[in-house]
Amino acid sequence: MDERVIKLLELQKTDTKIDRLQEEIDAIPAEIAIHEKEMDDLRNTYQEKKRNKETNDEEKTKTLADKQAMENRRTQIKTQLLDAKTNELYRAMQEQIKHATAKISDLDGVILDLMYKEDELLRVLDEAEQELEREKKRSEKRNAILQGQKAELEEKMESLLSDRQKASVCVDVRFRDKYERQRSSRRGQVVVPLKNGNCGGCHTNIPSQAGVEISQGETYVCPLCGCFVIWDDGSSFAG
Repeated sequence: MDERVIKLLELQKTDTKIDRLQEEIDAIPAEIAIHEKEMDDLRNTYQEKKRNKETNDEEKTKTLADKQAMENRRTQIKTQLLDAKTNELYRAMQEQIKHATAKISDLDGVILDLMYKEDELLRVLDEAEQELEREKKRSEKRNAILQGQKAELEEKMESLLSDRQKASVCVDVRFRDKYERQRSSRRGQVVVPLKNGNCGGCHTNIPSQAGVEISQGETYVCPLCGCFVIWDDGSSFAG
């Protein structure tokens, strides 16, 4: 095989490692984002339960105030009852007192229900708060681990980029320039094997004579995709 292609293949091997490492580095922010989304969901759940508790508290406060106002009204009517001048007025006041007493009883039932509901809401809110705190600690640990992994991967990346620079200067300039152009314009490898008589890059059929030359180490560039086609341990002619 042409020594220039061998050097190019070494550069590609380094680039493959760089690409895989970059994928690992790029995956970390996405994983962190997933954890942050989970935390946001828990925070929203906690805030919702907190609002439910506050709404119940407000309703209970209002109902207690309504009951107090009704009790004050009943007391006032009872006081005025002593000064009733006619039986008709007396009976009317009695009805008002009866109505106020019934209303107070209804409000007592509402208050009792709100108190039971308050106990349940407090329990649910406390559980949500504890879960939020637990997950917050776990999330902080996970993020710390991921950030540590990211730092390690970035350190490896620096080493690989240094290796790439060394490998790059060893490649023939014309081959390197073509390789860089091909690499920037297509995904995948630029130096590819001959497989079943086809280009390993675009699967275009390679002429039999060219296949023989490739097997003998000749440099061949695919006329369709521009890849360097080589013979390796997995190569084969057309069946």
